[in-house]
Amino acid sequence: MFITDPARQVLEDRGCILFKDASTNKGGVTSSSLEVLAGLSFSDKEFTEHMAADADGRFPDFYKTYVEEIIERVEANAKCEFEIIWKQRQLTGRRTIELTLELSEAINDLFDVILASDLYNKPNVRKNVLMEFFPKTLSDKVGYETLMSRIPETYLKASFAKFLSAQYYYEKGTDSNVYEFYEFVNKYDH
Repeated sequence: MFITDPARQVLEDRGCILFKDASTNKGGVTSSSLEVLAGLSFSDKEFTEHMAADADGRFPDFYKTYVEEIIERVEANAKCEFEIIWKQRQLTGRRTIELTLELSEAINDLFDVILASDLYNKPNVRKNVLMEFFPKTLSDKVGYETLMSRIPETYLKASFAKFLSAQYYYEKGTDSNVYEFYEFVNKYDH
């Protein structure tokens, strides 16, 4: 974070392999987002029962399982992010810092497009994407309908769009096209 882009370029040109914070901090963003999701998903009583430590500092089994699932997601996303950037670096010889920026911009641009579209309003697509987004531990405990009724729609729409845009690029890479996105989304419409 504390290295300027020109310094990163010099370091990469001299053989250092760098990954920008846009890629390396996504685990923190993911875990905090899913922590907020749990807070929105439970009633106060349920949150205390399933997420809070007791007087002796012991956490409930649900919390432990939820944390493990979040760790698995962070690791899977980090692997996808690394593989896309590394593959493009090997193919093109471009700097990883440029490729990180390109991937982040692609995800953010597609996020904006999805958010502005009516894709969220398609019930099958919405449910299938969100069921993939919601940690299984949480959806098993609370249920899809309850999650949908408790979580603010703005959060759901943003999560839907961000998850779908990231998963698309993690699967297809940044060299994909509009038709590939259409095919990608179609798998959620069943």
